[in-house]
Amino acid sequence: MAMLLQTTQPHSTLLLQMLESDFSSSSTFAQEYHLAAGFWNEALLDPARTFFRTPGKGFRASLVNLGWHLAGREECAPPELAIILEALHGGSLIVDDIEDNSSWRRGKPALHVTHGLPLALNTGNWLYFWALSLIQRLGLPGAVELKVSRAVSSTLLHCHSGQALDLSVRLTDLEQAEVLSVVSVISGLKTGRLMALAASLGAIAAGGSKSLVESLTVYGQQVGVALQMLDDLGNFGEQLDPIKRYEDLRNDRPSWVWAWLAEDLSCCYFNSLKKKAQAVVEPYEVQSLADDICQALGARGTQRSNNILDQSFRELCIKAGPHQGLDEARQQLTQLRASFIGSTRVWSDHE
Repeated sequence: MAMLLQTTQPHSTLLLQMLESDFSSSSTFAQEYHLAAGFWNEALLDPARTFFRTPGKGFRASLVNLGWHLAGREECAPPELAIILEALHGGSLIVDDIEDNSSWRRGKPALHVTHGLPLALNTGNWLYFWALSLIQRLGLPGAVELKVSRAVSSTLLHCHSGQALDLSVRLTDLEQAEVLSVVSVISGLKTGRLMALAASLGAIAAGGSKSLVESLTVYGQQVGVALQMLDDLGNFGEQLDPIKRYEDLRNDRPSWVWAWLAEDLSCCYFNSLKKKAQAVVEPYEVQSLADDICQALGARGTQRSNNILDQSFRELCIKAGPHQGLDEARQQLTQLRASFIGSTRVWSDHE
């Protein structure tokens, strides 16, 4: 039996092909505005090519296809469904790099570094609206299209709300009792909601049952939060580029690492680490703080994220029933988890 979740080429390649088609000389858009292709190439296509030329892991797109098949569809999902997620995620990363002043993305200079902040910002925002326009191309029944549109719009609202908190809240301004709830809300909105959309979008478009859509939404939400946990741990990665390493500490950002410390440590110990974080200026001070944090946390963070991933998948299997797509999803999740763990510092309880 053919693999249900695989495509013949990366979703980023399909995305770029769709963009190229939208701005080709024969497209409705190009004919309407009567401009030479070079204008659109410089304004939108070249920035998009630069960003998507280095593809991501494609996990969100695979979740879209999983939901489609779990809803009972045997044929391949419309490619636009997965591209919607790729475009939304890509746009969010472009904007996120600008707002976080991050100069690197996927091992290469960030788009605002290569193309300037104004053009990068517009490209990121434009991708949100292009993703919304793809919904109309799916040819869905009116009621189903409305559900898809509402799901995407709601996700954008929640993701931006989480990003607003992430940009405005500083770790050293929080009381110990506030850290866990703040981090939970930020990651739940900013990362969890987009992954929840990825997991549920295919089932919504396929006309899946309300209970299936709800189960997939919960699963995606939990996976998104768990992967954010691994990403926060990965910010301490010894193999990470020095420019990116300890970025969360330097930016005084609330992260799951701090949330776990706030939950586990005594008030005295936690406040001593927070005081040290307030005084961080020089690189050696960041390294010293990171060493103290690693020693205090040990392996508990990795264990917690893995527990969430395992438990959420077990619950989805119970609710969705046996399906080949779930076996493939398990393999992809295992590979994705390994990619995070392989890039993180070795966290252990005896450091």
